[in-house]
Amino acid sequence: MLDWRTPIVMRHIHLGHMSMPQDVKLSPDGAVFYVADMERNGVWPVDAATYKVLRLLPTGRGAHGLYVSRDSRHLYVSNRGEGSVSVVSFQKRKVVDVWRIPGGGLTRHWSI
Repeated sequence: MLDWRTPIVMRHIHLGHMSMPQDVKLSPDGAVFYVADMERNGVWPVDAATYKVLRLLPTGRGAHGLYVSRDSRHLYVSNRGEGSVSVVSFQKRKVVDVWRIPGGGLTRHWSI
């Protein structure tokens, strides 16, 4: 957490020594931060009031970018290591769908 008035770190959240946080989004109701973790292959919900890490939501290999749906009901998680998008319900706080992207993922080989 940063204090925008004085550029200092006010709080640090520890996700574990094998974590690689990539992106953070706040839920529409302001109750939960969601942190994409590329190394742990999921999203960490963090209570916005207490900063307590709730649990890891496995989404897919290489969880990276977080995007809120236009109707603010879902969080889209791009899983760049496997070429998929996981759909997380803000209300249920769980993965409700996974969209596979044909030819997606980092395992693609290019030839010239």
